[in-house]
Amino acid sequence: MLAIDGRARTQAQIRLICDLLEQHSCHIADDSLAFVLPYRTGQDLQILGNALLARITSVRQIRSSESLPIPVHLILLAAHSPGHSPDSLIDRALVASQRAGQAAHSRLTLINDAEQLDEKIEPLRREDRVCGALEADRLVLHSQRILPLDSIGSDSYHHEILVRLTDHDGALWMPDSFLPEAERLGLMPEIDRRVVDRAYAWLAHHRPGGDTPYRWTAINLSAHSLTETDLPAFIDARQREHRINPAEICFELTETSRIRDLPRAIAVMQQLREYGYRFALDDYGSGSATLSYLRDLPVDLVKIDGSFIIGLDQSPLNRDLVRELCRTCRRLGKQIVAEKVENMQVLDCVTGLGIDYAQGYAIEKPVPLNQLEPH
Repeated sequence: MLAIDGRARTQAQIRLICDLLEQHSCHIADDSLAFVLPYRTGQDLQILGNALLARITSVRQIRSSESLPIPVHLILLAAHSPGHSPDSLIDRALVASQRAGQAAHSRLTLINDAEQLDEKIEPLRREDRVCGALEADRLVLHSQRILPLDSIGSDSYHHEILVRLTDHDGALWMPDSFLPEAERLGLMPEIDRRVVDRAYAWLAHHRPGGDTPYRWTAINLSAHSLTETDLPAFIDARQREHRINPAEICFELTETSRIRDLPRAIAVMQQLREYGYRFALDDYGSGSATLSYLRDLPVDLVKIDGSFIIGLDQSPLNRDLVRELCRTCRRLGKQIVAEKVENMQVLDCVTGLGIDYAQGYAIEKPVPLNQLEPH
């Protein structure tokens, strides 16, 4: 693979080098192209690389009446295993190009075993899958019930909207497999808005009847979305379009540790609260939801992190910690939700602690939103 400096002259330089090596190229980046060259096992890559580099740098380009060499960084990857697909070789070439860019002082980079780059390739593939799924609009919404513990057996229905992605072959990706990558790529605001739009559209077609008890729907908002000052206008427009009652929506704040402008986030939340929306602080007790956020953010509910709830019936220490978390929340006037309630023994524990709501497999496993029966 060759990394060629200077975008304006790239095409002319590529033609010169292709003519020299009598090879067809694959253009894999703005200033990078790849060739497949014959290679014999045991051949000295250093000798081959130096010979190729000498041939390429002997080419001169005429510019402004001057004969100038073409600046080149040459990377040689030895693919020893048979049966490499073109895509897998290009993936390795891209990773090698990134690695070579970190050592730009060298004009020749040798990689004796292309397979050693595989661990670097997976993040690139993950990025490509996430972007491709969003471009193809393969977001899938699920729902999980949130049970009010002071009225077990009632017909009231509360639930959280959960987001998934599907691969091109229909495989379902759980949040942990794509949300960190989406966060890194700055895609969370786009995902959040799509989820809001789809959730509102679903709710508009599944309105409860006149005698149906009060319900609310929880929808996640990321830290990045909270600092977008046009978010309230977007949500208000979707609310008007779908005729949603804001009192039936609770936005859950996720990844609060990533909030970079707390005053702006609070202003966005306050504006949405004026419309009638409520807020929940997700994962309270973990590193991403601290006491300062509980104090400063205008939230109505607090969701205790599932790491404190799993095995609660068998851990006196966790019960003491959860009891103290609940006392703090109550002093601040917040309602409390226990996440990851996985069995009836834990459900009995959280009920005994006076927690307001429970969510987890003991209540309901997530189901596709389009399969949810109207409540």
